[in-house]
Amino acid sequence: MRLKPKMKIALAQINPFTRDVEGNAKKIVEFITKAKEQGADIVIFPELSITGYCMADNFNRIHFIRENKRLLEQVIVPATKNITAIVGFVDYDETKIMRNGSIVKWNAAAIIQNGTILQIRHKSLLPNYDVFDDWRYFKAGTEENIQPIELIIAGKKIKLGIIICEELWEDAYNIKPVKLMKERGAELLISISASPSYKDRLESRIAVCKKRIQETNLSLVYVNTVGIGDIGKNIIPFDGGSMMFNKEGKLLDHAKLFEEELKLVEFNKTPIEFPKFDRWKLIYDQLVMSVRDYFNKLGFKKAILGLSGGIDSALVACIAVEALGKSNVLTVNMPSKFNSNITKDAARILAKNLDVKYIVWPIEDAVNNNRQSFKKLFGNDLRGIADENIQARIRGNILMTISNAENFLVLSTGNKTEVALGYCTLYGDMVGGLCVPGDLNKLEVYKLAEYINKKARRTIIPESTIKIKASAELSNSQNVDEGKGDPFDYFVVAPLVDELINNGELWIEEIVELFENKKFDSQIWLPDQNGKKVYDKFTKNDFRKYLIEIAKKIDFSAYKRMQAAPIIRISNNAFGWDYREVIVKK
Repeated sequence: MRLKPKMKIALAQINPFTRDVEGNAKKIVEFITKAKEQGADIVIFPELSITGYCMADNFNRIHFIRENKRLLEQVIVPATKNITAIVGFVDYDETKIMRNGSIVKWNAAAIIQNGTILQIRHKSLLPNYDVFDDWRYFKAGTEENIQPIELIIAGKKIKLGIIICEELWEDAYNIKPVKLMKERGAELLISISASPSYKDRLESRIAVCKKRIQETNLSLVYVNTVGIGDIGKNIIPFDGGSMMFNKEGKLLDHAKLFEEELKLVEFNKTPIEFPKFDRWKLIYDQLVMSVRDYFNKLGFKKAILGLSGGIDSALVACIAVEALGKSNVLTVNMPSKFNSNITKDAARILAKNLDVKYIVWPIEDAVNNNRQSFKKLFGNDLRGIADENIQARIRGNILMTISNAENFLVLSTGNKTEVALGYCTLYGDMVGGLCVPGDLNKLEVYKLAEYINKKARRTIIPESTIKIKASAELSNSQNVDEGKGDPFDYFVVAPLVDELINNGELWIEEIVELFENKKFDSQIWLPDQNGKKVYDKFTKNDFRKYLIEIAKKIDFSAYKRMQAAPIIRISNNAFGWDYREVIVKK
């Protein structure tokens, strides 16, 4: 079938607020109204747009579920006079009980036209991996429910095949919803989705859309949600990027990334090229959106962070300013006797470049008071880790004191490599309401810092921050002035941690074999500043020993991560709910 050229489709890429069913329903009605004003024939909303996707066990609270359907029927449906709307919601049957004792619920789509619900589709493929937990809350729709619906739109009959998120990714399942829609007469595929964003996800999403189009020879409209949800330990960004393809798989139009938008699209458009995706821009924009939306939804206006002069806090400061505005960010430098003039100057210069408020709160007196009290009570001097950690904990105490007194939210600045290794202090530098770079390895932090300077076309993050050896500056053994620093080669340990976390199915010996055969991914395992690769730095036996040592550090420090601030998910294996750990193990 040749689609009606004059059919105007509105992609309602909204940012739902989890559990705010009334507010979300109001927003849906506002977007329906705008779509009608712009002459749209059909307006399409994302998956679970009334409740929000990340509801966790709130899906088992019957009053929210009842209210979401009441709002659909009594508020949204009446707004659809002279327009067709597709809305994601939770359908339910109180007469039936699921395996967990709650009432039967379905992740559903309502197809509404002219004030009447004409079809309710139940999602048939329920993901149960990564951050997805659909099986915990929903009953799978039946194969019989996978039916196209015939409507009159723009004066012409058309059969729409409504697909709900995971159903587009049907390859791993026995039921093939897209294939069935085609076999049962669908003439246009519409996929409503709540697809989280992470590294390289956009490319894989486009690829699966094009694959379904090639298999069916049908045009496809894809609508995704935008903004953040969360599952407790992880902040889940949704990137939007809603798209429309013709039956040749050519992109006709797309909505913005990381922004709420009502995008009007038509089939008579000339195909356009896919945008060129800059990996570091996408990651940066994702972090900025996540921080902004997290603050907005929690009701916080201002952020505070410790600014050490190091790379991690520099990155977080830049993201915070972009997300919240310079007047809403407070940076605090908290030097001890171990902090060099290099890093203190770097912190001050960065704050000046960002034009943010910067205060210096020395900690040496407080550290000495703790040392003296300890010696008086226990008869010994504080040494080693205990002496180092008291500095980090005093800094955490200062940040939390300001936070409580001035209503700031503390941003934690630990990266994934250091969090994995336990190279962080519980109740010290780990304090905070949000960990911004916790899913970025140390090398990725440096890459983003370089992107920030490139984007600004001037030096925002000082060259000294980028060039000096990374250091916690907690003892003389980490003296930056003498070229000392953290006890790791991050060109080795950062990708090694990722290898252990992201490729968890690999055993130690399999990773050793990759090393021996020089088969590591060269996009991840980068040469260091002197051009040396990991293969130049270890023998096979030494690499095995080092690998086992790192694996033990990761295992041992799980108890710290369980108590860490929520991490913004950037990969598909972030610490938290995504990468699930146990503390007690052998």
